Amino acid sequence: MDTLVATKPHVSRWISNNKNDHTAKGRYINIDGTTEKVYTVDEVFSRLEKNLNDFYGTNYKLEWYMYGIFISEQANKDFDDLEFAIKYEYQSPQTAFRYLQGLKNKIKELEVSAEIYAIETGKFYQQFGFRVRRINYKKMAIIYTVHENIEYKSFVCIRRVMPASLIIT
Repeated sequence: MDTLVATKPHVSRWISNNKNDHTAKGRYINIDGTTEKVYTVDEVFSRLEKNLNDFYGTNYKLEWYMYGIFISEQANKDFDDLEFAIKYEYQSPQTAFRYLQGLKNKIKELEVSAEIYAIETGKFYQQFGFRVRRINYKKMAIIYTVHENIEYKSFVCIRRVMPASLIIT
């Protein structure tokens, strides 16, 4: 059986929007345009696999494609500065823990959905390289780039974690 790597953005967005809740209900659209209800990530893949094989007359097996996550020195410094500010300047260690945990969970979502976000083209983003993308968590912006096929393993590089209000486009 051949293997086909699934990186379809609509599947990634469905999983990302449901925060990996495997009991979440979703709609799956067949190749012929009809819709079916699905309840798990595994069911999404089995239906997608079946429809692709029926449509193309092939015998493919889908595998989920995951990106590695690399956090730059500057992003690590941004995390440390944010933690220090919330913990010591605002005297709220529990809030700091929860907020940083939320940021880390948002970054972890990029393992499966890194390329579904738009490429930023503003002048501000040019300092981070080519094909820069951004996601938000509350009032913070996570700026990252996607690097493809480095020794057959693609990865996401988190460039900065900064207040979204500081970004001028």
